[in-house]
Amino acid sequence: MGRTPLQFYYHQKIMEATQSKANYQAQLFLYDLANKAREHWFKPEEGWEVSLASPADKIAIEKKFFPTLSGKFPAEIMLEMFNAVTNGLKQVKSADELLVDTKKISTDNLHYLIAINPNRVRT
Repeated sequence: MGRTPLQFYYHQKIMEATQSKANYQAQLFLYDLANKAREHWFKPEEGWEVSLASPADKIAIEKKFFPTLSGKFPAEIMLEMFNAVTNGLKQVKSADELLVDTKKISTDNLHYLIAINPNRVRT
């Protein structure tokens, strides 16, 4: 059963709005990462690693690393945001991260995008 032209048009407009929202949120996240790096005097060779996390994972990560930056985003834009942020940071994705899709985000409760500097462990 196909869509009518009007249904197709509205579906396309919704998808465009979702993409633009994800790109905007990703730009804000990258901007905040740059500010936090300056605020905490990152050296040029230091950088951020971004991953998806469940609420429990987020708490554990924040207890282990400082500084961190995290944000909770809707599942429908999370994958696109994750891709945009990792591309913006020129981060290479692991094999597990390449397999992430929107279904996995929902089933694994991955509601948070979190960034850490792996060299800065809390003492």
